[in-house]
Amino acid sequence: MIFFFMFYRILDSFRAKIGTDIKRVDLLTVKDIENVERDFKLCVEKGVKHKEDAVSIDLWVTEDSQNEKNQVLLYKRQGESKDPFKVDDFCLILMNSYQQLMLTTFGKNIIAIDSTHGLNQYDFELTTIMVVDDYGEGFAVAYMFTNRKDTFVNQLFFDVIKAKVGILKTKTFMSDMSEVFYNAWTCVMGKAQHQLYCAWHVDRAWQTNLPKINSKEKRSWVYKTLKVLQQNIEIESFVEQLKTVIVSLLTDADTNKFGVYFEKYFSKNFEKWAYCFRKDCRINTNMILESMHKSIKYFYLNRKTVKRLDKGLHAVLEYTRNKMVDRLTKQIKGKNTGRRMDITKRHRTAMANSSQIKAFNDGQNKWRVSHENKLYQVEKVSDTKCCQIECSFCNICIHMYKCSCPDFFIRFTICKHIHFLCIKFENSSEFSGMYSNVSENRGENVNNNIQLCLSQLSSEVSNRNNVKEKLGNELSALNAKIATSDLDNINEEVLTQMISHIRNASNLLNLRNVKSDTFVRTSEESSNKYIRKQLSFHSTKKKCSTREREKKPNKTEVDIINDLLSGNKVEFISKDTNNDHKYI
Repeated sequence: MIFFFMFYRILDSFRAKIGTDIKRVDLLTVKDIENVERDFKLCVEKGVKHKEDAVSIDLWVTEDSQNEKNQVLLYKRQGESKDPFKVDDFCLILMNSYQQLMLTTFGKNIIAIDSTHGLNQYDFELTTIMVVDDYGEGFAVAYMFTNRKDTFVNQLFFDVIKAKVGILKTKTFMSDMSEVFYNAWTCVMGKAQHQLYCAWHVDRAWQTNLPKINSKEKRSWVYKTLKVLQQNIEIESFVEQLKTVIVSLLTDADTNKFGVYFEKYFSKNFEKWAYCFRKDCRINTNMILESMHKSIKYFYLNRKTVKRLDKGLHAVLEYTRNKMVDRLTKQIKGKNTGRRMDITKRHRTAMANSSQIKAFNDGQNKWRVSHENKLYQVEKVSDTKCCQIECSFCNICIHMYKCSCPDFFIRFTICKHIHFLCIKFENSSEFSGMYSNVSENRGENVNNNIQLCLSQLSSEVSNRNNVKEKLGNELSALNAKIATSDLDNINEEVLTQMISHIRNASNLLNLRNVKSDTFVRTSEESSNKYIRKQLSFHSTKKKCSTREREKKPNKTEVDIINDLLSGNKVEFISKDTNNDHKYI
């Protein structure tokens, strides 16, 4: 990506000087810069060490073998006779010392593996092994470029890693729906506690085979039913619903062909794709690997089709180096990761919807939480933080609580129900140990600041007539709550955020002299929200029809399908056209 912008910066510097006397250099193009780079061998920085790709890879492997931190675990040239490979086979396995450390540290929890193409023109696929670190983010720990895609080469891949780190017993092994990876892993490392299919690959398989159903309405119904079945987190009810689905698919003439496919490939291995068998697995899809492959192709290779293997290899090595630096940055300087931002979002949701959530204490650190007519079980597991996947406002990490809701059960994040409990009981004795002690002077100062903001806000509100009563009630309730709260035992960040929100409300009252149609951004809107799209022309040319992906069921449809699978006589209405289609 750096070279991409560098090219256009060079072009811009020359084209800015164009005058009436046109010279050859004024007509410079990107191709001209690439030719100069090639002729003067400036492309060595991109991993190109020789004009012949095979020789360039040989030179890189030789150079790396002379390095103390040799990361080449196995290298088989194409055209070379080497047991147990064939002559035309190619294989290059890489893992550096830092990746080895990450594998031994986090490999016991989750191993995710997948392959991708597009990094060369020879059909050499890149197979990547990835672990999930203590920040909840993926980290690639080993690579293999090879032309083979069978169990043999993957078993060899794991054998080489085993020689480096020993036998690795992992809790969860996730791959695509092919058994090649897991069979090879079992032969070398032994069975994992959980073998899971990537949920995205399962969904893609269903979407691909849905055209076996000719009726569009039934196709949509079948897909939504399968998604409800997949997301069921109760094992007993799932087994009964699975039988109901298979029978209904096979007995219907329109869905029989798809039913045969579903029974063959999904009826006997349901523990690998059903959510109810993923409790505490802490992973649901291989998106961390898909994200890595996309980053390499789009950012490190400038969205260009790569023909040379050495350029693809260089992009992979550059990506690995940057991920290592990124992790060190998080450990030393700190960084707000994607997982922590998702947790903060749920914290805000819990605060906004606190009136809709009810909690009942069952004793012994257990609660029943009611939300949207559903009951969830929340349990406190530990009193101390042990990882970086945390909520800075509640001062808890992901391992301190567990909840029976799908958000925690499948996505392994601190759900809004856990946040609600921490917010509700933050001043109680059982939660008092969660917050650090602060001095009395700090509490008094914070209290004075809040009272000052409230007094200013109260004076401003008195001059407004439209929402005077509503704001007055809110202010009274807030003032009373602050008066009865022990501010010394509340997290300082929470108090600072309260002051900021109150001041924002006070500042809004200063806008009364501004025109009423002036746009004022509310707190719910993101600061980096895109501006409104301007009116423009649009094409009236009829586009080629493509098969649309089926949509997931909404909450109403989920309830209807659950009742249907429970054996009740329910009327299912699908509005795909102007007519209503009913299924009983």
